[in-house]
Amino acid sequence: MTEQSVVEKIINNIKASCSMDDGLNAFQQLSKNDKVKFLTSLKDIQDETAGAYLNAFYAAETDKDIQKQIRRSLFMLKTMGMKIKEPRAAGEPVLKKIEEVREHRALMSNYDVEHMRLIIASYELKKNNFIFFNAALHFSNGLFKLMSGPIDKTGLKNVMMEHSRDTKGNMVMVDISPTYAGYLLEEAAARSGKHKEETSRLNHFITNIKDSVRKPKDIYNLIIPGTTQSLPLEKILQHSVFDPFSLEWKNLEEDKKAYNDIGGSAAIILPPYMVEEKKQAFMEKLLESEEIKSKTPLIKRLLEDYAYIFHGLKEFPYYKGLMECLQDKDALQNTLTYFLKKVLDKSEVKLPGLIKSPYG
Repeated sequence: MTEQSVVEKIINNIKASCSMDDGLNAFQQLSKNDKVKFLTSLKDIQDETAGAYLNAFYAAETDKDIQKQIRRSLFMLKTMGMKIKEPRAAGEPVLKKIEEVREHRALMSNYDVEHMRLIIASYELKKNNFIFFNAALHFSNGLFKLMSGPIDKTGLKNVMMEHSRDTKGNMVMVDISPTYAGYLLEEAAARSGKHKEETSRLNHFITNIKDSVRKPKDIYNLIIPGTTQSLPLEKILQHSVFDPFSLEWKNLEEDKKAYNDIGGSAAIILPPYMVEEKKQAFMEKLLESEEIKSKTPLIKRLLEDYAYIFHGLKEFPYYKGLMECLQDKDALQNTLTYFLKKVLDKSEVKLPGLIKSPYG
């Protein structure tokens, strides 16, 4: 029997819900390349039977690349609303030693118009007893405020619900890895010089937590449906989560006035194309200033965290597009230019912060 006919046999078995043993035996006959082709073709079978077969294939598979492809296929079925069991690798005992499972949770918001975002995190120290962190992070200056303390399960549930409810409009609050929340707090504390001891002690609670995202580099490896098409940078930056954010720098108001005064003299009236040329030259000079260039690493971190937000919102084309942009130095420069122009062209009306401050 040819490889192609074996693949067809498995697919027909799945569609007809035939004996799983036959499908499993047939799958094990395939070469690695044909296993990959077969798993790719499963996108056309969108039901729970396919998920059951995939779990059976996973349990008998030893090749890590194939296991990864099977997990990706299972994930796609989950995103389509299918009820899929978690895969169990070969040799994993059915009856495992009962271990104490502790509950940890963290939330992250996007930035508001005051250049602030919230990080909320809780870590279970022992059954129903948690330590809670509520932090406000400033885009440029790092950790602005930090509150922490013990809290019980009921109080924690109410706090989490309150914060999720208070984010409205273009402000969002998404679940993130609790260990990554700890990383964000330490990163922000190092930038601000505040609460460094408190955030360092946080490592005591997160060292043994098993999370797929611990540092920014892990954001690049999040699983998404294989059919996801990436969006271009200009489309991504028009998403509503970016609306409240803007750049700030020391001479912002002076630079903004100078930029908007170009071509506005009553004595000299310049044609529109010359005004545009002068504004472009002004922008290029500003982009070369040390203060603006120093924002580039911060912009990169913003894009990484917003990619994580997009993944949490299941807006995978935005996530994938940002992952591609972050590999391109020109894309980072174009992002900085976009936000710089957004500030210079912005009207003078100042809106209040959209995150409700817990500090008064």
